[in-house]
Amino acid sequence: MNIRTRILLYTNSLILLSCSILGPIYAIYLNKIGANLLEASMAMGIFAFVAGITTYIFGRFSDSHDPKKIMILGYFLMGLAFLLYNFTSSLYGIYCLQVLMGLGEAIYSPAFDKTYTESMPKDKIGSTWGLWELSNYFAQAIGALIGGLISEYLGFNAIFITISSMCFVSCIWVYYSKELAFERTS
Repeated sequence: MNIRTRILLYTNSLILLSCSILGPIYAIYLNKIGANLLEASMAMGIFAFVAGITTYIFGRFSDSHDPKKIMILGYFLMGLAFLLYNFTSSLYGIYCLQVLMGLGEAIYSPAFDKTYTESMPKDKIGSTWGLWELSNYFAQAIGALIGGLISEYLGFNAIFITISSMCFVSCIWVYYSKELAFERTS
């Protein structure tokens, strides 16, 4: 595996891990601020709806623009949204942050997928995507445990600081990575 593929895998794994730290306990957090199960479900629905309707738009954009810059923006928006959770206690504020998270996801995902695919050795496409899947599942497993431990012993604010920091680290790592320089193909 080349250095470009490794950097993409490591930085995206931090994003996957950050989301997995919060995911399993997100409804508990929302319940603590007064949301019921329907309102918690709506928060996740807002995220998915926004990401779903904008992913194709940002995918088209990443076809003709520097995917590195696009990934940086998406990672930054996700980190910002996670950080702002520390300052939001209303359900409508949470819904706004879910919109921001959905946009961050929609912005970075197609640019990441494009860059990751282009970085793969042509004779190892299946195994290279297999590595991404492996990191995704390990992030879910490890993130669930870490999220439970942090929330139990340090509280939700510590979770939001931790996961926003992970997104910002990915953002900075991609920004300074010379191996991810944009190469126009057409």
